[in-house]
Formats: sequence, C-alpha cells, structure tokens
Amino acid sequence: MSINHDSPIKNPVPVNILIPTYNQASLVGEAIESALAQDYPHKSIIISDDGSVDETPKVLAEFAHDPSIRVFRNEQNLGRIGNYRKLLYEYADAEWALNLDGDDKLLDPGMISSYMKALEQHHTAVFCTSRQWYGRIGRQKRAKSVEKMHAISGSKYFFEHYANYNFNHQTSLYNVALAKKVEFYSSEIISSDAESFLKLAWEGDVLYRKKKSALWRAHANNVSTVGDIDVKVINAQTLVENLTTYVTNRFPQHQSKLKAWRRRVMMEYAVPMFFRTLKQGDWSGLKRLMKRMGKFDAKMILSSAPLHYLARRSRRYVENLFLAVGS
Repeated sequence: MSINHDSPIKNPVPVNILIPTYNQASLVGEAIESALAQDYPHKSIIISDDGSVDETPKVLAEFAHDPSIRVFRNEQNLGRIGNYRKLLYEYADAEWALNLDGDDKLLDPGMISSYMKALEQHHTAVFCTSRQWYGRIGRQKRAKSVEKMHAISGSKYFFEHYANYNFNHQTSLYNVALAKKVEFYSSEIISSDAESFLKLAWEGDVLYRKKKSALWRAHANNVSTVGDIDVKVINAQTLVENLTTYVTNRFPQHQSKLKAWRRRVMMEYAVPMFFRTLKQGDWSGLKRLMKRMGKFDAKMILSSAPLHYLARRSRRYVENLFLAVGS
C-alpha cells in the first residue's frame, strides 16, 4: 500500500496524543516536545500526571501556555494501567488516539500525518503502527525517508505478525470508540497494552510500516523490563490465557489455531528471559523459569532457544542494516 505524501488529507479528523507520566521529570519534557513536533495540525496533547512527587509538575507547568496541551493530575496514584484508563476513558475526546509514555519519545514528525493519509484510503483499519528503536537515547539511527504501509487482516496480525514482531505501544494510533468497545487496559498485567491491541485487531484491519518512528528508552524504572522472572512468566501466561479465552468465546472458528499460537508467543517471551538469566548468571532465576514454563515447554526452550535467538537477532541486524543504508 503506497502513500502519496504530496496529497493533502481530504477529511482531517482530530487526534489525541495521550501522555501518562509519573516521576519522569528528566524525560517527560522530551516526550512532550516530540509530540508537539508531529506535523499533523489537528492534534491535541493530553497529559495525566499520576501524582508525581519529583519535579514533574514543574516541567509540565512550562508547557501550560500552549493551547494544544491539557494537563491533569491524579489526586491519588492510580498506577500505570490505571493512568492509561484515565486518559482513554475520561480525557480522550478525539476519534483517534496514540499513547506515548512520558519516558519515551517520537522520532518521526510525519508519523501521524502518514497514518491519517493511509486511513483515508483504508476505511476498515482499526489501528496503525510502526516499529521503534530500543535502548538509550542517541543509539537510534535515522529511518528510511521512503516508507510503505502494509494492510493485513486483524486475524493475520494476531496469529502471524505479533509473534514475529514486537508490539510497539507508542507508535500505535487507534480508533478510540472501538478501543472502548473491546475494553482497553482492562487487565492489570505488564502487557495490558499488547493484550488490548490484540483484541482490537479482531475489529478490522491493521496498517503497519517497518519505519522505526519512536524511541523506547531503556532505564532502571521500566515496568516492562522488571527483573523478577516469576512476574514476567505470570505476565506472559496471563496474556496468553486472556487472549485464548477472548478468541475462543468471540471467534470460535479460529480456535484450532490457538494452541500453536500460544506456544509461539510463550517462546517469544521465554527465550529472552532464558538468555538474560544465563548472561547474568542467575541460576536461581533460570531454575524458576524452567519450572514455571512446565516440563514440555522447558524442553522446547533448551532444544530450540539458540537457533530461535540467533534467527531473531540476525533478522533484526539485517533489517537495521538496510534501514541505515537507505537513510
């Protein structure tokens, strides 16, 4: 699916950029600046401070003069998922929205404009997404200037795309009404965002591009990189169980595909944990991982993890190489 970047958007609609934050004084300013840098003119930025006790309120006050920005503060700390819900269900007022965590940043100023042009051509799409850089600021490279948008069915995204490519929350622009319909952020798990979008995918088609358009920062306070093996495995197992139930109840014609999908997704979660515990020499964590994965899955990890890991790393290396050459 090609996009004509020179053609204007015929029927522009409002877009919310939702920024949840908590104790991110040193980072949230960059997140806001990157949202302001989006060249889509019909955007508004809504920030929800989850009761920060550092200098975050002071940083947010510096943006109070901008009429496109609204700032709210929770009287009580709601937690990460609770703050997501607050933004979506109480503050969002546009047809489309994007969630940008306060410690991350957008890198492609034309990302939302690109999405909106694509959505005018593909009316059955329920969300658009791009890839992202992982790591520390300054390590990302420029993405290719020429991009291509791909359209796939929601079921294909669920069964094939998610298990092969990591889900990227802050690059995903979604239909607000449909997000509420499928009860976004209803699970109190680390991967509540991924669960939400995998449910949303069943409502239509998904538009995605390989252009890396955001930076997910690696730092000690990342909830999704919490070091506890038990928490990580429980998160993955809960994600898989919740989605299995969801698809079984609503789309029983796809039930036969779920067993293979469950195992593939669990491997995607387990293999990085396996190598991380090895690298850190965390033998106790490795033992707990194998125990929680169960006898059969543990054997699968031991037998296929090295090839699985090398294939995944090689694929990313080649893709990044082509991105760098094309930039």
